[in-house]
Amino acid sequence: MRPISALLLGMLCLGTLADAAKAQSPDLGLRLMVQPWDPATDIDDVDRRIDDPRLLSRPLQEAWERGSGQLEQTLIGVLQQPDLLLQGFSLRNVRLGLTEPQLSIERLSGGGLGSAPLAMRVRYSMAGASIEFESSQPLPLVDDLLDPRCKASADIAVSFELRVGDDRTRLLRAGELAGERTISGSNFRAEGKNFVCRVVVAALDLLGVDLQGLLESRPELPAAGATFVDTADAVLQAANGAISALIEPGLQRLGAWMDAVPGGQRIAVAFGVRPRTDSSPPATIAGTLRLGHGLGLAGGTGAVIDCSALPVKVARKLGPKPILNGNGTLGDAPMQPLVITVLCAGLAQEGGPGVPYRLRGLSSEMPNYFEFDGLRTGCTQGVPWRTGIALGFVPPRAARILSGELAQTFDVGGYAMRVPCRVNALGPRTIPSEFPPIDQLVTVMRDLVTVLGARETAGQLQALNPQPLPPAPLSETLALQRELLHIQAELLRLLQGLAR
Repeated sequence: MRPISALLLGMLCLGTLADAAKAQSPDLGLRLMVQPWDPATDIDDVDRRIDDPRLLSRPLQEAWERGSGQLEQTLIGVLQQPDLLLQGFSLRNVRLGLTEPQLSIERLSGGGLGSAPLAMRVRYSMAGASIEFESSQPLPLVDDLLDPRCKASADIAVSFELRVGDDRTRLLRAGELAGERTISGSNFRAEGKNFVCRVVVAALDLLGVDLQGLLESRPELPAAGATFVDTADAVLQAANGAISALIEPGLQRLGAWMDAVPGGQRIAVAFGVRPRTDSSPPATIAGTLRLGHGLGLAGGTGAVIDCSALPVKVARKLGPKPILNGNGTLGDAPMQPLVITVLCAGLAQEGGPGVPYRLRGLSSEMPNYFEFDGLRTGCTQGVPWRTGIALGFVPPRAARILSGELAQTFDVGGYAMRVPCRVNALGPRTIPSEFPPIDQLVTVMRDLVTVLGARETAGQLQALNPQPLPPAPLSETLALQRELLHIQAELLRLLQGLAR
């Protein structure tokens, strides 16, 4: 048998919930992120439809104000049942005084990207709640002249589960906590300042009356807790209506997070499109492969590309970049490599008219992403340079083709260039100090404009370099930098002249 303990006064104190001040708590906000990705446009942007730091504080406060009054009436009715404690011992004229409820929320399970629904515990806590009551007891020598009002205090709480689910029309739901009581109490402290109170407290302790068991056996209390949860769920349903109006039909919940933020806590929810399989028929693009004159190579190099061996990789994008956290940070897009076939006949020669090609095996529905590999000849003994060929779509554009662009023509352009051989199996090589005359560089630049269809910036030209140069000794690096600065200055002067 348990002595008088937390649950008795925990239950009693709940009786005056309606008279307590409004619940005080850190702010509890909601951020709703929507990512309506469409493969036809391939826009990964995340739209914050709601970003309110107190959006959830308001309905939870309203749930408390609506539901606490019925809890009070139910608890007082239970506690004033005749002979509730012992034969001849009953409570009457119960008065409860509560401290301000403190609202808190903690994560129980779920949450994150693509995980199970986020489950949280919502708790209204009141510390040091007071109770005053009179006691009927079988002591004929005791009457009202002895001031039979008794006092006690306890800490009490009302708890329920708040769940963020998958249904956009009922995103937030309240429910009873599995294995936990909606109403609970702790830290009971009784005061026996008069004869009657001392008799009541001492008798219950000495007799080992199981007050917790007596209260838990009353069906009215679980029913009152369930009613409070239903009230909270009804209030949240009204909030769900406003939230669902901001989410397009057909979008799915991608993730839910609970984060600590300045001034309180925030629940973030993301809706959008999940990655999917692509069952569309394969598509084909066509164009011409051309090679311009070698960059910085006097007299050209005679570079040649076998069109049927066009070095290109293609992958299709199966969905948007994933939202990784409640701040809306995006991760890497889900990509799937494609097996492609290049159909053409002939060789693309440096400075030649070009070779028609067709690229088969693309996705006709999802975005296609392209990556062109460079072609390079190796370094050999006695040759301090190796020749590379940089390739890309022309005019320069992002290496992506959407379904609505497949009917267009996509030319591929490239140019040959020399890369110094730093180190190979035969040991270090000397970097020649001779550079092509400036008039040859002008010819190269004009060829690039013709082949690539636009004036390339220094950054774009660098991006077309097949691979970065390996490390070189400091003296060689400084010498090369001086020469490059000279060439850059001359190129800038020539380009300014062309612009005029």
